[in-house]
Amino acid sequence: MDARLEKLFDRMEANRTALLSSLEMLSDNQLAYKPGGDPWSINEVIQHLVLSEQGTHRYLMKKNQAASLPRASLAATLRSIGLTLFMRLPVKFKMPARANAAPGGDIPLSQLKREWEETRQNLRQFITELPSERQRVLIFRHPFMGYFNIYQTLRFIEEHIRHHLKQIRRIREWKDFPVGASEKR
Repeated sequence: MDARLEKLFDRMEANRTALLSSLEMLSDNQLAYKPGGDPWSINEVIQHLVLSEQGTHRYLMKKNQAASLPRASLAATLRSIGLTLFMRLPVKFKMPARANAAPGGDIPLSQLKREWEETRQNLRQFITELPSERQRVLIFRHPFMGYFNIYQTLRFIEEHIRHHLKQIRRIREWKDFPVGASEKR
């Protein structure tokens, strides 16, 4: 794997691990809690992140089968920067329907962790096996911002997690958030 890609992936993985570790002390009741005005529970946020990465991996696999792909240009860099800035804004926005990453059902955190680990292993394998000539081509299409190369795609995944960390913090800070057995308010 290219050293720059490995650094991006390792940072992404550290963020995922830290997020999941921060949730280990929460009860099932806390993980399922839905505050007023926020349609998702913490578990559903995690499920969304898992589904999003699974969809990204599937798309990368499909797109990589193309005989040729256009090389990323300055426009892709600007779109990537724009997406990062947009995701860091303190505003909520709706997920595009075509992203197919809406959570559905109450899935235990333990199962979500296993699925996310498997997804990350698949993504790591894809990146490791990606030929160097494919690292600068437009290989992933974001539903709003268009096509990105693999570096920009990994930055999007990282920003996506960061964006949803804010959502998880909002849920946990909600005035009626259930007090867990190991927590006191």
